[in-house]
Amino acid sequence: MAKKTKTAAEIRADIAAQQATLADMKKALRAQERAEAKAAAAAKAEADAKLAAATLKQLRGYLPEDVSDAELTAVVERIFTLNMDGRRVAEWALAQVREHRSE
Repeated sequence: MAKKTKTAAEIRADIAAQQATLADMKKALRAQERAEAKAAAAAKAEADAKLAAATLKQLRGYLPEDVSDAELTAVVERIFTLNMDGRRVAEWALAQVREHRSE
C-alpha cells in the first residue's frame, strides 16, 4: 500500500489550521490568566477588608466611643510618624512583634 503524500497546498492548509488553533489557545490562556489575576485581586481585597475591619475594631477599643473617623485617622497617622531614639515607633514595634513571634 502506497503512502499518500500531501501536496504543498494541503501542508499550507494544515499549518494555517494549526496556527489558528494556536492563536485560539493563546487567547484562551490570556483570558484564563486575566480571570485568575482578577480572582486573586478579589481575594486579596476581601482579606484586606477583613484585616481593616478587625484592626479598626481594635483601634476603636483603645479610644473613647465618640471618636470620629477623622480623629481616628489622625491618631493613627501620628502614631506611625512618631520617632523614638531616631527610629520610627512603627518600625520598632514591628521588630518587636517579629522577634516575639520567632521565639
